[in-house]
Formats: sequence, C-alpha cells, structure tokens
Amino acid sequence: MTVPSETTTNAEPRFRFRLSWGVALLIVSFTVVCGGLAALATMALPTEYTATQTLIVIPGEALTANDVDTLVSSLDAVLGSDDFYSRLIEAAGSDLTVESLRASSKTERVPNTGVVDLRVTTGDQDAAIALVQAAEPTLGVMLESELDQEAQFDPLSYINFGGILVSQEPKPVELNAMIGAGLGFVAAIALVALYQYLRPVLRTPEDAEEVFELPVLASLPPIGAHDVDWNAHDAVFGVLRAISTSGWEEPIRRLVVVGPDHDEARAEFVMALGATIANNGVPAVLIDADLENASLSRALELAERDGLSECLAGSAKISEVLVDFKNGTAPAAVEPIIGGQEERLKFLPAGVLRDEGMSGMKNELTQVLADLAAKRVLVIDAPSIPGPVPSASMISTADALLVVATESSTLLRKADVTSRALQAVSRKPSAVVLLESKELRIRSGRNDEAPSKS
Repeated sequence: MTVPSETTTNAEPRFRFRLSWGVALLIVSFTVVCGGLAALATMALPTEYTATQTLIVIPGEALTANDVDTLVSSLDAVLGSDDFYSRLIEAAGSDLTVESLRASSKTERVPNTGVVDLRVTTGDQDAAIALVQAAEPTLGVMLESELDQEAQFDPLSYINFGGILVSQEPKPVELNAMIGAGLGFVAAIALVALYQYLRPVLRTPEDAEEVFELPVLASLPPIGAHDVDWNAHDAVFGVLRAISTSGWEEPIRRLVVVGPDHDEARAEFVMALGATIANNGVPAVLIDADLENASLSRALELAERDGLSECLAGSAKISEVLVDFKNGTAPAAVEPIIGGQEERLKFLPAGVLRDEGMSGMKNELTQVLADLAAKRVLVIDAPSIPGPVPSASMISTADALLVVATESSTLLRKADVTSRALQAVSRKPSAVVLLESKELRIRSGRNDEAPSKS
C-alpha cells in the first residue's frame, strides 16, 4: 500500500479569515503607520498663500437693462478666456503656465453686477500678490476691447474694494491622516486576507481536529519557548499520560510521531518524548526514521554516523549503530528534561547511506523494530507525509500514532494529505499535538478506532 502524494490528492484549501491578536496588532500598526506617513507628507508640503482682490466695474453713466446684460456677458467672456490668464502672467512676470494658473486661481462674479472676486493661490506669496495686482489693468484693457469702446460704457472705472488680502492656506493634516489611516486599514485587511487565502495554514486546535479528524491531546509552545510560564517536562508528561488514559491499548511499545512537516520544534518535541519516558524509569530508544531530512540526527550532531539506513541495507547491526544519547549534543531546550538519565535513553541515527536505506523501509523495517521493541519503548520520528520516504510499513506497525503539526506554519493542504494517508494505511489509535506559542492546554479524548470520513 502506498501513501498518497500531495500531487495526486484533491485537497481543497480551507480558507478562513483568522484575526488573531498578532494579526490584529499588525493591522493596527500598519494603519497607524499609514496615517502617520500621510500626516508627515502633508506637513512636508510647501506652504501656500492665497491673495484675494475684489474689483468693481462701474460704467460712466446709468445703463439700460440691455446695456447691463452686455457688460455682464463681456465680463464673463474676458474672465473665462485663456488670453486673460496669459496677459496676467505676462504683466506679473510669472513663470506659471496658463493651465497651472487656471488651476490655482478662482474668479467669481456677483450675479448681474460688475463685482468680481479674484483669488490666486501659489507657494510664493509675492507671486500671488503680483498676479492679483495685475488683474485690474489687464481686465480694463480687455474689457474695453471686448465692448468695442461704445460710448455708453465710456469711461469705465474700476474700484479695488478693500485692497489685496493675503492669507496662508491651512494644511489638511488631520483629514489626510484619517484618509491615510483608512486606506492603510483597508490595504492591511486585504493583504492579510490574500495571504491567508494563498497560504491557508492550521491556526487553532479546532482547525487541527477538523482537518486530521483526530482529537487534539495538547496545544503547547515549542519545547524551547521561554516567553511563557510553563514546565516543558510536565507538559510532555501530560501528553504521555493523555495517551495512556485515552482508552488506547497497552502496553505501547512503538510510538510513531508523524506529521506534514519537519522542523526544529518537532525534533525537540520528539526528543522530549523519549527523555520523559526515560526519566520515568522506562528504557527508551529514539529512532530517526526520517531518511529524507534526518532532523534528529542533525540536531544531535550525529548525521554522519551509521544508523538505521545501514541496518535496513544489511551492512550493519543494531548493536553496532545504537548510541548512548549522551554521546550526542542535545539542544539546550531538551537538556533540562533529560535530567541525568542518559543511560536509559538510546538513539538510533538515520545513518549515512539514507538513499540506500529507503529501499529497505518496506521489507526490513519490521524486523529491525521488533528486535528493539522487545527491550525498550521506541519513539520513532517518522518521515514527513507527504514525502519520498516509504512510511506505510512503519505506520502500520505502530502501537500508537502522534500527529505533530505547527500552528500558523503547517499548510492545510499538506495536513489534509497527511490525514488521508493515515486513514489509508493505519487503524491504530491516533491523536494530534499542536505546537504553538500559547499556554499549554492538555485535552482529554478517546479514539478507540481510526475515524472515517463521512
């Protein structure tokens, strides 16, 4: 029987938007940063000044209604022409273009009157004043030309009402900060949702129970975590006790640890399992059966030593390659759990000829494990599922299976493949341990037989 591969399993990613405290803090931080950057960018903008002048066009004598209409329409024609702005620029000696002056100025005329308000806003206060000052003579020349200097409009006079007013434009710091924060919040939510959609991972014990269809015995920090108040030895002992009190058949001589991934946290957890068993007076052997990664062997700095691969290939005996745990260099996180009981804990490295050992995983592994299990409890670090190393025979000979996954790291796609593989090759009692960064939560559960998908 072969283990399903990731490429041949139709595992649909389960997308759920998860808003953990860490993600929420990230979104809030991104929102605040965007708002702050928008405020700083607004404050860095150059200061702008607005010069305002009110002109009153007064004809030389009383006008009829038709004459008023003619004057008003002529004013509108002059004020709306590009020629007016071009002459303003020339008269004021400005380097603005007609388009930029139109965009930065505003002319308003009181309906049915010759009262005109002209506002010019630029970053140069003197330039704004010069442009406004040039409005009266420019308007006079162009308006008289527009009216063809008819007698009833002669002479036209212009009153500069109230002089030129200059004000500094306020910068919309608060408004832009709110807009920046709002855009940042929306962008952060969208990016988090996109990331979670493209890379759906296990995030909670409930996710693990659903995808593996197995009870979660424990959800605990990595063995080496120092940022939480917990005792690693008691935590691992709690996992072992949960196994023994969950209705599983005893004695358990072969405890196989499987999972979708191999990482440092899982390697330390497997070593902690073996060390805790030895600490309770039971001789144990840690077996690095992951011939692809050899994570345990690398962690103990024994990756270049003969081991399981040579036994499977028939070039070495168990007695020749089995080493005392103390001969390796255990990670600092596991040292406190060992507690001076190294003589009760042996280690079987993955070996050097791992490619050759893979061919013996199907036929020779059962006998190798039988010889060891007669004297000691075996804690076997199995290959990753899915993966290139044959693991069906190892799983089928296990007395119990522990599926180890990592919160916010194990992909749902891989977890689903692992679940399907375990159901295909094993009916042994199984449960999940989820490594996370939160307080230990030991759960009790019962799993007398492997669950089946409905």
